[in-house]
Amino acid sequence: MYTGIFENLVGLNPDLATVLASNSRLFPWLLNRIQAKIHDENRGYAAELLSILLQNNSENRLQFGQKDGVETVLKVLSVRSS
Repeated sequence: MYTGIFENLVGLNPDLATVLASNSRLFPWLLNRIQAKIHDENRGYAAELLSILLQNNSENRLQFGQKDGVETVLKVLSVRSS
């Protein structure tokens, strides 16, 4: 639900991607959401919003790396592919 709101905001104004990522706890929340044991729509939306925030935005990619986002995504993918 919340991810849809953020996705619409970023869709209306792509410059908000940097503001949302740097001035909120959005990245940690999204990373926790994609690690959920139960697969539901929100988990998928969280992954989609992460991709939107990271595409064409080097500042967000740096913050994502600093918050161990790459390691988290790799862990999630390794569990799913096993």
